[in-house]
Amino acid sequence: MSDITHRQHYVPQFYMRNFSSNPTAKKEKQGISFGDLNKNIANDNIPIKSICYEIDFYDTESRIENFFKTLEGQWSNTIKELIYRKKISPKDLASIKSFIVYQNNRTLAMLNHVKKIEEQLLCSILKHDYINNKNNFNITPKMLIEYCDKLIYKVKDLSGCCIINHSDVSFITSDMPVVTINPFNNQSYGMINAGIIMLIPLSKEIIVAIYDKKIYSKTPDTIDIFDVKYIHQLNKYQFLNAESYILSDKKSNLELYINDNELVNMRKKIKETNIINQATDNNSGKLHHIKARGVPYNFKLPFFKIPKYIENIPQTCKYGLNRKYDIRQRTALIMMRDNNFNEIKEVSSQEDIDNIKNGYRKIIAFMDKYWRINKKDIITSEKNVKKFKMTYLKSI
Repeated sequence: MSDITHRQHYVPQFYMRNFSSNPTAKKEKQGISFGDLNKNIANDNIPIKSICYEIDFYDTESRIENFFKTLEGQWSNTIKELIYRKKISPKDLASIKSFIVYQNNRTLAMLNHVKKIEEQLLCSILKHDYINNKNNFNITPKMLIEYCDKLIYKVKDLSGCCIINHSDVSFITSDMPVVTINPFNNQSYGMINAGIIMLIPLSKEIIVAIYDKKIYSKTPDTIDIFDVKYIHQLNKYQFLNAESYILSDKKSNLELYINDNELVNMRKKIKETNIINQATDNNSGKLHHIKARGVPYNFKLPFFKIPKYIENIPQTCKYGLNRKYDIRQRTALIMMRDNNFNEIKEVSSQEDIDNIKNGYRKIIAFMDKYWRINKKDIITSEKNVKKFKMTYLKSI
């Protein structure tokens, strides 16, 4: 019979021990510095076993908890080796991708995010009168975990690198340690999107990232950071991404960010942002676009460089593009390139229109190379646009 564990950690204890304030102590006595962002306080030497858990979070029978025990043994060995060698082997990369995907989906933060999506979507469709109780939403941690195998396949094409901290300031982590950013497009955080970067600190001295090599082609396998400025940039992403708690080996590291009013206000703004965008379609009513969980690219990281010829393309031209080719996306890009933009409020001048049209021309040319599509696909998508236009003209 499997062990029953009611205190189920959504951030594993083996992982948090890499940030311990007393790493030489016995496992059960190891502590960590703990910052509560809801109370704006930090404390030293909090027992690791007492944080980042919920009672029966996954299930009451501990089936998922026991499932994680096997995986955590494998992940722990990989991470120990990676911390020692400071380099990712192909075998390491497969294990790290698995760890990142499961860790991203198993947290209370992700559960809350998905429940918020469901709430906002139903409120929009059914109106507030139909929704009286958030407990009616039936998304469970088990559902998010069961989806992980599909997501691991989705990130199979991403490359990996190690970021090594050579400064006196430690990397921090949080109750949502996987941070997703997208310098290529600042609003697209899905695991299938072009340009994503997923970062997770493995210890106070090393962060591992999986990223889109087709965009950030000049990123080396190992990145050595001596400038403390970029350590702070990476730590700020952890702060902004956290649900409620940040963690470190030193209380003073956490207080740097907790006492930064500008950063606190930035986090508040992110928390208040709707995760469902609405647009009105004259033919079919409301259209909804759901945002994956991620953090705006507010702090530049010079080791993830975007090619100059696409860097200044308007963000709207790059929104939601996927790494895998889909003829529907190319067709949509062509339609936007040919749009007159008269009904878009943000476009206020002919100069704006020309800038956006030129942006779509550039991004189509770039994505054709990115997707490595052939002439047949190009011709087919152009025909699709013509068919759509003819159908639309006949309907008016």
